[in-house]
Amino acid sequence: MKPLSRVGAVAAARGWRHCLILAKTEGNEAASVIDSLQKAGIQTNLWEPSLSYRCPTPSLVDSVTYDAASTDIDAVVGLGHGGVLDLAKAAAAIIPLVRASAQYSPIFTRPGSGSAKPGRELTELLVNGNMRGKGNAVGANGLNGALPKWPNAPVAESFLLGSDAKPRASTLLAGSSLPLLLVPTTAAVAATSGRCLLRPEGPEALVPLAIAGPGPYGVGVGLQATEVVADATVTQGQSARGTAAAMAHAISVFVDSAAASGGTVKQQQLMDDMMTGAGSSFSALRHPEHAAVDSMEAALAAGVAASDADANARGGLSVVHTLASVLVGMRPEVPFPLACRVLLPPVLRAWAEEVTEGNEVAAVSAIALLSEAMLGPAPTEQSLQRLADFVDNSCGNAGLPPELELDPAESPESVAVLLAANAAQAPVMSQRPAPAWVNEPQRLEAVFRAAVGGNRPHVLTTCPGRGREATTGTIRADGLDKTHRKHVYNSAHNFGHHDVRNNMNPFIAQYRIPKWETTSTMYGEHYRHPEQTYTRPMKNRMPVFHINL
Repeated sequence: MKPLSRVGAVAAARGWRHCLILAKTEGNEAASVIDSLQKAGIQTNLWEPSLSYRCPTPSLVDSVTYDAASTDIDAVVGLGHGGVLDLAKAAAAIIPLVRASAQYSPIFTRPGSGSAKPGRELTELLVNGNMRGKGNAVGANGLNGALPKWPNAPVAESFLLGSDAKPRASTLLAGSSLPLLLVPTTAAVAATSGRCLLRPEGPEALVPLAIAGPGPYGVGVGLQATEVVADATVTQGQSARGTAAAMAHAISVFVDSAAASGGTVKQQQLMDDMMTGAGSSFSALRHPEHAAVDSMEAALAAGVAASDADANARGGLSVVHTLASVLVGMRPEVPFPLACRVLLPPVLRAWAEEVTEGNEVAAVSAIALLSEAMLGPAPTEQSLQRLADFVDNSCGNAGLPPELELDPAESPESVAVLLAANAAQAPVMSQRPAPAWVNEPQRLEAVFRAAVGGNRPHVLTTCPGRGREATTGTIRADGLDKTHRKHVYNSAHNFGHHDVRNNMNPFIAQYRIPKWETTSTMYGEHYRHPEQTYTRPMKNRMPVFHINL
């Protein structure tokens, strides 16, 4: 029996009678799930979401919940990619609240139309358990008459994570959701993750639903599904590019979870749990064209790791996940896994710099252990660099470039500055304590600069033949990169770190520009080019004049 045909048996065993199905009707998966449920004697309602840029909005969640709350739906089934699964999580969490709050008229007052503050009564209900209202009786179906017409009550938006300056209105209790069954059709971390990202109208960043829990910032065990039905045959149709992006997303979750839990009492337990998923993601990223099983295992394990890290009361900020939320919020056409792919290598290299400085020892050591599980033992800094290079090379082989493609009119420097400025103000940045380097504008700007690309800067040193690619720093307008640590810069210096850009077509430069070679006279000479026509090398900074008299 195929896994999708077992959905009905799973739902029947749970005692579900009426399921809301959130799914796209493209393909045969939705029809198979509906047929399985109906054969099990379960009533179904199909709601096909229209997702803008693959991510649900609070208004879309409200629309789904208001349609479903007036029925006797007792479970939610989500089938599709990560955005559909997040929509299903949000709907399952908020439908009971809409039903229970129908009797409290102030919650349904349109903002600005009265003195009541939307969300206040709902906060009392969720956080304090105070069912105060007007004393109206609740009907047999949990409702008191007809529900007010959406969008008079913007419910979902009141549960988005706030910031210290503007605290959230209320938090969700994970145990109060409707039963939830998720069927991922891609290698989606969202299938087992308790996180739920929405795209609000205001801030240019994806914002998670706030969940009450043990953490100091109100982040708990999350909105995990009651059941997950994963079918590797469904993900076989995913392209190598899609699989590579999904595995970069999974590895970024493992890296975030390792760093966030470093030095806490739960570190060893989380590291042991992540090792199998890390091995699967490593195998899938090496051969993404034949990785349906490995990619699904890695994604499911990554979702569990994300939830475990969120439930760690002393854990830190998930850096890649947070920065990807900002990047996708500002550039909604970018899929979330692709954002994680372009951000993971520069974030790893930023963590590697902390090794040199002796900072964040617990976090970088935890990431190094994760890297060693995939690539073998190495010194801590080298382990992080190797993992960054592995992600870049493997994703590049699958056709995923190391940076986003910008519009020709856009400047990578200005885009990076804007992203860093928005990240500093994003609500997700206050979700957990952040490492010190994330709060440094130049470091954050450098990470985004590497992710949004254009021509990557290269660094020239004073040692001939030792030029290397710059992974950090901000290229100034005068061409000097003055952000390298432990270097003394002075305008009188003849050598420095310069931005050298190739003004040729990058696709044909490899064939048009031969490699340089050393000369036999090593001192005081430039390198000899294979195509030079003069008989002896040029003196260093000293022109040779040929005068015909």
